[in-house]
Amino acid sequence: DVTSMAGIHDLDPEEHRVLFLANVSDPAPVSALLVDFVRRGGSVVISMGSNVTAERYNGALNPLLPARLRKPVALVNPGEDGIATRIPDTEDGFFGPFSRGGRASFGNIRWKTLYTLDPFSDDDQVHTLMSLENGMPLLIERKIGQGRVLLFTGTMDGDWGNFPLQAVYMPLIQRMVTELGAQSGGAAYREEGQVDLPVSISVP
Repeated sequence: DVTSMAGIHDLDPEEHRVLFLANVSDPAPVSALLVDFVRRGGSVVISMGSNVTAERYNGALNPLLPARLRKPVALVNPGEDGIATRIPDTEDGFFGPFSRGGRASFGNIRWKTLYTLDPFSDDDQVHTLMSLENGMPLLIERKIGQGRVLLFTGTMDGDWGNFPLQAVYMPLIQRMVTELGAQSGGAAYREEGQVDLPVSISVP
């Protein structure tokens, strides 16, 4: 589901396994709810964008963030290609499914802007899953209680890079959902349709 901030006050980790917080301007009104949701076993994916301010996020989501936010920075000059994403290690369990194909596609993801973070070190609770060729962290995981948080320092849309235009976009989103404890459903159900004609799908 896609909903406004007002629509997430009934979060239950038994029913809602993964929440995407995408470019939300002020998470403060639901911060306590999100912290409780994660500690009880839910998972949250936090992605950046032009609406995000470091002060609001560091204040409201400090118990969840793997590292404190600094500011978004332009990585290249206007008109230049972005900085490439480093091809992830498929021996890491998160990216294991990509060892059979699609691994090289990560190198096609380029970024012109990313959010920077305070320095941090990987440990038992915090783990950098993806980074750019220049070493900047892109996707960082933090384990909290029974749940997990993924911090994505880029955008889920095309504002800061070409991520949504790459073939690996949907497989990676599905992998996030599956790894964090929900079922993406992509492999279990397939529906055929024709362009310009409606398709009706029964949702349980």
